Amino acid sequence: MIDRLRSLNPGIRILHCTEPDFERFGRIVPALDFSSFTAFLDGFPIPSDGVEYRAGVAEIEGLPLAAEIRRAVFGGLDIQAGTCAGHNGRMNAMEWHKSSEVVVAGTDLLLFLGLFSDYRDGRFPASKATAFFIPRGSAVELYPLVMHFAPLNIHAGGFRAVIVLPRGTNLPLEGGLSAGSDRLLFARNKWLIAHADSKPAGAGAYVGIDGDNPEVRID
Repeated sequence: MIDRLRSLNPGIRILHCTEPDFERFGRIVPALDFSSFTAFLDGFPIPSDGVEYRAGVAEIEGLPLAAEIRRAVFGGLDIQAGTCAGHNGRMNAMEWHKSSEVVVAGTDLLLFLGLFSDYRDGRFPASKATAFFIPRGSAVELYPLVMHFAPLNIHAGGFRAVIVLPRGTNLPLEGGLSAGSDRLLFARNKWLIAHADSKPAGAGAYVGIDGDNPEVRID
């Protein structure tokens, strides 16, 4: 699969999450069985267009695996476990949190990842991002300040993932986007920059991604 993606997208650097370069951005979560999450996702609907994110889903949060992730990854902090599903083929934006994020792939998917150290003077070059292939059933922990956004599907049917974060992350800010002086703070524990050619930019996000808005071809 990854070889096919590379041949279809020669201008995009696509690596597997098991390759050493991934260690700059995160790690594969060890020693946990994620089958209960993927089994739930198998029955979860995929929107016919666009991406739908749910910060917390009670059925997922009630599974024993959620408590194991809370202890093993977040050191006992209160967490939310939700879903992200849909169809997406572009980078569009980059967000980051001041905490880890766990992504459990319910389908094969791609993640564009960037390093916060490459965000300088209010700008991030799209060429600095790397697309990582995350196979179904894999779980990765993205480290704090690692830049990322919605997964990209590599199958025509779309993608599904479970997203685990400290509780409250991505929920609306009190007072809206005008609250405070941080123009990049888009939601709780969510700093975001957008490409000019993206929905987040149209929703008021700071436009800070330079270059093309990379699109991944799947056929």
